Amino acid sequence: MANIYCVAASTEKGFITSKDRNNFNLSGYPGDVMVAEDNADSRAWVTRVGSTMIPKAEAQAIADAKVDEYKAAWDALTEAEKTNAPSNGGSDILQPIKITLP
Repeated sequence: MANIYCVAASTEKGFITSKDRNNFNLSGYPGDVMVAEDNADSRAWVTRVGSTMIPKAEAQAIADAKVDEYKAAWDALTEAEKTNAPSNGGSDILQPIKITLP
């Protein structure tokens, strides 16, 4: 299955409709990167939400930069704050991990 990539932030009701969900797979990643199954409906969705398709490498770079930003914030936390993170049973912040876009 081929994918398309774009940057799109949800700003209003109808950003992703039930019809969209039925017509194509869509996933969100750090940096407002969206990955959708490539078909006519997903391409129309990209236009509808005011975005444009970008190459996978560009989408990956955007997601990586956002994860790096989260990692810097994580590294700035005290050990006590890290201990209380959700990944350790707390509720404040998750430790960021690198992702690879599909």
